[in-house]
Amino acid sequence: EALAELWSSLLQAEVAGDVNSSMLAVAPAGSNGLLGIESWLSGSVDFLRLFDVGKVSINDGNALSQDACEINSICILGGSTCQLHDDWREVNVTSSLSVPLLPGPAFPRRLASANFINVNVNWGVFPLQSASLLGPVKSFYTIDPAFDPDNPWSQRSFLRMCSTISDTFTVSGMSCWPRDFQQWLSKHGQRFPSRVFPDQVRAFNFEMSSGYFSLSPISMDEDRVWFASMSFSAVPDATPEEYEQKWKDYVEQWNSAAPIGANRAFVSSSFFQKMETE
Repeated sequence: EALAELWSSLLQAEVAGDVNSSMLAVAPAGSNGLLGIESWLSGSVDFLRLFDVGKVSINDGNALSQDACEINSICILGGSTCQLHDDWREVNVTSSLSVPLLPGPAFPRRLASANFINVNVNWGVFPLQSASLLGPVKSFYTIDPAFDPDNPWSQRSFLRMCSTISDTFTVSGMSCWPRDFQQWLSKHGQRFPSRVFPDQVRAFNFEMSSGYFSLSPISMDEDRVWFASMSFSAVPDATPEEYEQKWKDYVEQWNSAAPIGANRAFVSSSFFQKMETE
């Protein structure tokens, strides 16, 4: 305990710049390679250079330092995000360094009143392009076999649309299940994106279907999600024809940058369908 207290005080003094050099003997530091850190939420990878800070010997002039021992230290800027083992002792050392706060996803506010239309962005199926003139139409869509929402990159792509859609369109409201799914996971102590997507989304989908969602935006069979959709209440800023094309261009551009498994989205709206039949 006494040695830990001495070490803590010396660390604080070192940061403050007034450490007694006669009490510390510091071995040379050096570079020790790179560490790749992947963000669980975004999937981005940052490479940080690792440093060996050397070896510090304490000389306090009494018997406390007669028996050599090794003290391992981990310096974390801004506080630890990991739970340390009980064998570690936390030492709060203040410094003049500051940690910039990254802004969270900006979700659009709900407009008080506006004329809007409902626009859906859909994954997992292909809309029927033509139908036979003879006999009943058995289905208005075909299944997209490449749709893969289990992929964490697909889930990240879905969530990114929720937070960036207002950069392109004026949106007064949305039914965006990836954002709700992220919040649901957090409430249950889990992280987004899900690594066990079918099991977790099944429980989430059950709550959605029986709660405030009258129609679930997710359809699944026993072991996979085969359809997903997001709905946006959008305020048109162009003629109906131009506005429909704006959405189609947006989804086409989105698909070109989306990961495989989530890059075959298409847009639909009863407003667009009604306009085409008039």
